[in-house]
Amino acid sequence: MELKALRAQIDAIDNDMLALFVRRMEVVNDIGALKAAAGLPVADPAREAELLARITAQAPTELKAPAGELFTLLLRLSRERQGSAAGEIGYDV
Repeated sequence: MELKALRAQIDAIDNDMLALFVRRMEVVNDIGALKAAAGLPVADPAREAELLARITAQAPTELKAPAGELFTLLLRLSRERQGSAAGEIGYDV
């Protein structure tokens, strides 16, 4: 397969990932609003540990560490977004 065709595949995957990221952040925003209304903290270390364990268990061996890094970043962005929804910080996606 040619480089141009492979890059086109990557571009399509990136578009899909962006759409999923936006969708995830919309749900995260809703979660942040619910947590704020209930007086719950943004951070949920047990939930985050559970998610990271599930993701790394599902990832192929050679991608476990990078998958963990990716989802660690997503969790940080999610906490920031929830904090923004709760009025805790000025971060907005």
